Amino acid sequence: MALDSKDYKTNYYREIENHAPNKSTRLMNEKILHHFTGKIQKCFPNMTAVVISDYNGLLLHSEIKNSLDENLLALTCICEERTFIDLSNYHKLIRPLSNKIKMLVLLKKSWRNKSAIKNFDELIEKENPI
Repeated sequence: MALDSKDYKTNYYREIENHAPNKSTRLMNEKILHHFTGKIQKCFPNMTAVVISDYNGLLLHSEIKNSLDENLLALTCICEERTFIDLSNYHKLIRPLSNKIKMLVLLKKSWRNKSAIKNFDELIEKENPI
């Protein structure tokens, strides 16, 4: 019994339609990651950079407002003890998105950041695209 390719494609597309757009089991794309970082921007209006990298330091996604090097920020994301860039003017939030992927959020130093961190952790828990 052979599979009809037309039925296979139809079932595949039906399967994708059943999933929520940001919880796809197939692939994550730039649009999903951009939407997720937009929600982080709403949580922290003074956000300077968001970098998502894997456990090797390879960059998956970045949104940087200043002239910071995204590759060095990706390395900073996985090596919390070492400093590759002077980040003394920023608050650095590093959160794991999965076992192999971490996210670094740089914020301008402000007293308002502490109240928003709880909302940030809830956002990662609920809206994590990975």
